[in-house]
Amino acid sequence: MVLDALIENPILEPSKSSDLTIIVTNRGAETAKDVNLEVVLSQIANPPLTIEEGALAAKLGDLAPGDKKKLTLRVFVNELASGRSFAIPVSITYVDDEGRHVVQKGLTITVLEESVRNRLRIYSSEYVRGGMIESANITIENISGGDLEDITITISPTVGWVTLLGPTTWNIQSLANGEKKVIELKIYVPSETSTGSTIGEPFNLRVRASFREPGGQVRNEEHFLGMYVKGIIDIKLQELSIERLGGDLLLVGRLLNEGTEKASYTEVKVIGGDLSSTSISYLGDVEPNAPILFNIPIESIAKEEGTVRVTLKISYLDSLRSPGEEVIEASVKIPVQSGETGEEAKSIVFQEYLLVIFAVIIIVVAIAVAFYLARRSRRVEAP
Repeated sequence: MVLDALIENPILEPSKSSDLTIIVTNRGAETAKDVNLEVVLSQIANPPLTIEEGALAAKLGDLAPGDKKKLTLRVFVNELASGRSFAIPVSITYVDDEGRHVVQKGLTITVLEESVRNRLRIYSSEYVRGGMIESANITIENISGGDLEDITITISPTVGWVTLLGPTTWNIQSLANGEKKVIELKIYVPSETSTGSTIGEPFNLRVRASFREPGGQVRNEEHFLGMYVKGIIDIKLQELSIERLGGDLLLVGRLLNEGTEKASYTEVKVIGGDLSSTSISYLGDVEPNAPILFNIPIESIAKEEGTVRVTLKISYLDSLRSPGEEVIEASVKIPVQSGETGEEAKSIVFQEYLLVIFAVIIIVVAIAVAFYLARRSRRVEAP
């Protein structure tokens, strides 16, 4: 059973009321019964949202495979959440043949920068990949209605596990109204810390800006950039073979995720080569550094012996629920077909060998008897 949850509209504006819609989808192959959804805002120290309409908990009923159901809340986005990202805790409970289960998730929302009072709009890409040095483009836009001069931008992290590399302060001589300037920031976020994985975690960068307005007065602004740690998914094929199970053939393999993030809702299927199958092997979550086996029934094969080519497609969703896939081509040897065991085969060969020997002996004896009778006949006829 696999239940997934996501927010339909994760980008919100501060100081405004918005609809927050949470979608629960059954991505498994069985019906989830008595599904309940609860939004647990109480787990956040300073919640970014205030509920105006709707209940934080809802009974969704039964969800058949592929079905979706929604919970919509009317929320007010708090001004202090401006420019930040938050993980909204949700709890999903359901019943299957094995009993009642609980799934807990953190659904990310991003609150846009409050720009009404600011002279600058500052924004960046939504995520960086954990375990790598990433380049983030930070855009500085003048929305003041006039020209700004002597602009100084300083960026710093708000959490200890984010490291900024290279320059963190930039000086911009001037920005005309509506003009944009892009600066490049080097960021390193480890995929794991002493407290656990950072994959899927939101964080904020603090941006302090100082500039001179047209009247000559110096103004200071503070902005927050909300970002998200994305993992790396790198799935490799470790082993592949064809096995016989009775009269059927199975394509059996092993996958390894060499990345830093789990691949969710993973499926493997044959899309080409010398064999074909309409079956799909569903693996669910493929965790990093945890080999996992798959098997696919083979429906037809181009030849009965030797080596065949096969093309596999591995599809999955990442932590942002974005689809990804790997296409892998490989060669695999067809196992020798045998109806008997090795001992039975040896016994049959030995029996056949004895039959040949007996046949040869019979022929030799027959020839000897014929020769003997011929000689005896000649002796009897002699005077």
